[in-house]
Amino acid sequence: ARLEQVVELLRSQNTLALSTAPGGAPRSTPLFYTMDDDLRLYWFSSASSEHSRALRRNPEAAVAVYRPAADWRKIQGVQMRGRAGGFGPRAPPGSLCRVLRTARSVAPPGLTYLLR
Repeated sequence: ARLEQVVELLRSQNTLALSTAPGGAPRSTPLFYTMDDDLRLYWFSSASSEHSRALRRNPEAAVAVYRPAADWRKIQGVQMRGRAGGFGPRAPPGSLCRVLRTARSVAPPGLTYLLR
């Protein structure tokens, strides 16, 4: 039941907070994301952004996805960490292309990143 709650939360939201540590100092950035059927998260970002440059130097990252809440006792969210990799401006092959094309219709062009 816990995994289903996580999946439902991730599918119901579209913004994540990406955390990187450029130069050793932590930094969080809100980004638009989408998710594939294997629960991999993909976000869209400029190659020149500070977090994209930080991920090229060190691909370790953390993300948080949460629902808006007016009461701190009602906060629900998911935190995860892993290695992020960029795809460049072209979508990767396979079933993910459909997901990326849909998400790109509302996201700015640029790099697509995957948290594995």
